[in-house]
Order: sequence, then C-alpha cells, then structure tokens
Amino acid sequence: MSMVETLQLWNEAVSLTEKGHFEDALMKFMSLEQRTDSGQVMITSARNLFNIGQTYFSLGRMDMAIEAFKESIGKDKMLAVAHFMLGCAHLKKNLNRDALKNFEDAYFFLRGNRLIDYKQLGLKYKLYGCEILCNKAIAYAKLGKDQQARNDFLKAMESRAEPQHGVIEDALLCFQTGKNMIPTGLPSHAVFQPSRSKLLAAKEKPNYLGKSQVVAARDKDDNSNDLPQKPVFTESSGMDSRDLGQEAHQPQAIKLVNERSNLMKDLRKKETRKSLKKTPGAPGRPLPSLPQKNNGSTALSPYSSDNPPPRPTSPHPRQKNLDQNSSRSELTLPPSKPLPPSPRHRSPLPVHRRPLPPSPVRSDSPVEDALPKRPPKRQGIVTFQMVLTRSVQVNRDSTPSQLLKTAAESLNVSEDKLALWYKRDDELTSVTDETLSSLWNSAPDLKPTIYCYEK
Repeated sequence: MSMVETLQLWNEAVSLTEKGHFEDALMKFMSLEQRTDSGQVMITSARNLFNIGQTYFSLGRMDMAIEAFKESIGKDKMLAVAHFMLGCAHLKKNLNRDALKNFEDAYFFLRGNRLIDYKQLGLKYKLYGCEILCNKAIAYAKLGKDQQARNDFLKAMESRAEPQHGVIEDALLCFQTGKNMIPTGLPSHAVFQPSRSKLLAAKEKPNYLGKSQVVAARDKDDNSNDLPQKPVFTESSGMDSRDLGQEAHQPQAIKLVNERSNLMKDLRKKETRKSLKKTPGAPGRPLPSLPQKNNGSTALSPYSSDNPPPRPTSPHPRQKNLDQNSSRSELTLPPSKPLPPSPRHRSPLPVHRRPLPPSPVRSDSPVEDALPKRPPKRQGIVTFQMVLTRSVQVNRDSTPSQLLKTAAESLNVSEDKLALWYKRDDELTSVTDETLSSLWNSAPDLKPTIYCYEK
C-alpha cells in the first residue's frame, strides 16, 4: 500500500466515523493498522489504536475498547487522552479503582497545564484538567470516598473554562442528591484525522516537466517552397545559408559576417604583439665580465653564487674604541714567544697580531696592554690578538696594586679585569713586590716593559 493509498484509506475511515458508520470505519482502521510504524510514517500506531478504541467505545463494546486503549498507551505512554478514555471505559464497566488510576495518570500527564490541545496531531479536541477532575470525583464517589470526591468536585468547579463545562455542576448536584452521575468524555466522532495539506498533495498529480512555453515563433510563408533547399555557401565565410537563417540570403548579413571575422583577426594580432612586448629584456646595467687572461690562464674569482663574499659587520664597541685611539699609539712588535694566558681565561688560539701605534703620552714606565678578542666564529672570519701600547708614569716605590690601578685608569676598565706580567729570561712572569723592585734596579736608565692582559 502506497503513501497515497494510506492517506485515502485513513480519510475514508474518518468520514465514516463522522457519519456514524462505526462498523465500516472500524474495518478500515483495522486494515490501516498494517501500515503503522513503517518507513514512511503517516499515522502512528498509538493514534490509530486510539481511533480503534474510540470506535469500539461508540459501538458499546467496552472490553474491546479497553484493550485498544491499553495498546495505544503501550505505544505512547504520555498520550493523556488515551488514559482519560480508558478511565471512562472502566467507569462503564464499574471498574472504579482502575478508572481512578487512569484519571490520576491522565491528570499527571497534563504536566501542570490547564489543558492539552490535540489539534496539531489531528484530533479536534481539547482535554481540560477540570474534566479529568470531575471524572475522578465520580470514581471516588462510587468507591464511597465522599470527602475526596467533594474536594475534586470543588477543584473542577474552580478550573472551569468553557460553557460546556456546565455538566460538572450537574454532576455535583447529582452527587449531593444521591442521583446517578454522568461522567464527561469525548464525542463519538472525535478521532485522529490526516492532515488536509497532505490529502490535497496526494490528490493532485505531480507534474515534473511543467507546462510547455513558446520561446520563438515564425509565420509560414504561403509562397515558400516546402521542398528541401540545397545548401548555399557564401564566398566570404564558407558557411551554409541554412545555418545563418533567412538573413544569409541578404548582402547586408554577409557583410556583417565578414566584418566580424576581420575584427577577430585584428584582435588576435594585437594580443600577440602585446604578449611579445611583455618579454623581459636585458638588465639595466651590464653583468660583470670575467677577468682577462694572465699568462695563458684565466684567474677566476674566489666568490660565486654558491659562495658569496662575507658581509661587512659592525665593529665591536671595544674594537671601536681601540680604532679611535690607534692614531695616538705606536706600533710595536709582539714578543718572540706567545704571551701566557690570563689565570681565569683559556689559552687563546694562534692568531695574527696587528701592532698599534703608541700613545702620545710618555713616561718613565710604559704599560703595554694586549686585549684578546673573541668575536663569534663565522665562516670567512679570522680571530686576531690586538696589542695596545701605553706609557704611564709611576714612582719607583709603587706596589703592584698601585701599578695595576694606574693601568686600569689609563685603559678605563676595572682592576678586576686586568693582570700584570713582565718578561724575565725570555719568559713571562707575574708581577709581585720582589719582582717589581728587582725590575727597577736591573734597568735604572731604561724603560722597563710590563704587559697588561685583560682577564
């Protein structure tokens, strides 16, 4: 059974219920139960079973109605209207305790609301809380619990909302006078119905292609020959006259085609010329040429693209100061043997020493300063030792500490960074009080040389 057939069968069953043909409607609802809970769900099993129970209730077959309502609640436990109608069926069978429980469940599934409108689900009925309380009070009254019945009747009277709720007041009067009380319930034709929009969509036949529309039309010439014409080729473009249409027979159309063809050729030529002009030319300045041959061989430059010349680096701050003072210094050769390392510094690597000019300041006792430099090792950089000569004037009775202080003031450095040495028997020896006095006495007329090293 297709989806369209399911909707049609459901609609027919609802129409039979509204007309009062409950037997025929019941047969259709029973056959519709085979289509519930399928891949394309149009009607759920809970709603269809409720329709079956409502049809049984209208026929007076309470046992079958109770079974159908129970199955509907098993499919959808929160369907409050099914709990309500199950309680009504139990009241008809005088099963008052079961009815009381059903009404309590129905009131619980209202979830604190005043009513539930089932219009969106296809049931044209609003279940009010006052109706449930009225039937609950009737169940209490039949069980002999008058006080609970009176309390529920008062709550139902306070929560009345519609004019048809006057039956609650009638039930209260019957309770007070001891007469038979009639419970509230759904009308016999109140069943779940299919959506009207889905019914209209099912009745209309789908038109996937739509309606045809005339895009262009041409009047037929009565004098024209219906026989197929031979293809006519134009001399300029070589195109078939049938491809060009009727205008191909006119000279003006041929002229336009030729002009368009010539215009396209000119445009192609201009684009080609522009692309040729965009070709990159020679650089602005000539490339460096190779050196001339010398003695029959070509001397190549040591630098290339893979091995560029080293970039000039900025001088070290101390080196800058040394260069500024170089004009006032005198150049002296370093000692024949390598200088000893500072006590707190590792021995320097063999380096090239560049003597600096002497300072213009002269005194009896020169102090010679050699400051080793250790720039970061890079490819193409050579480390060398700088020798700076200074002449300072001190007294012969000066101690090594005074001499070290005088050298530090002359070089503008801290005393902790300097160490004093002197040359004795072609060997460098650290300066002490004894060695300093022997140095003054050994060469009273000469200027002794004392070396000052930076730690």
